[in-house]
Amino acid sequence: MTTPTLQQGNAYDMCAPGAGCVVVQAPQRITGSDQTGVANATALTIGQMATLLIGANAVRVRWATTQTLADDVAATDPILGAYARFDWQVSAQDCFVGLEMASGSGTFEGHVWTSSGARQAA
Repeated sequence: MTTPTLQQGNAYDMCAPGAGCVVVQAPQRITGSDQTGVANATALTIGQMATLLIGANAVRVRWATTQTLADDVAATDPILGAYARFDWQVSAQDCFVGLEMASGSGTFEGHVWTSSGARQAA
């Protein structure tokens, strides 16, 4: 049995925003109010890892192929609690993320970014 090795640039190479990854985009802030869906404007990098951080209020989340589809968050979509974190490997089906308040009225906030990729030379 061989032991797998980590290679730079694969999905396991998680990277914080601004930490030197080549493909990492700046965090995209997703904000809105009440139960109106809002999605990130720029697609996440397919084949890389992405990270979603939620603000102080629970939100419903929809992953989609386009910004327009992600904006259409539904009452049956999953809920992520306040201050939750979610990581996934991005595909064409989930390169946009839509958020809305999980229940009631108020404001919501989330940050999403491509969080893996080859690193730049220091």
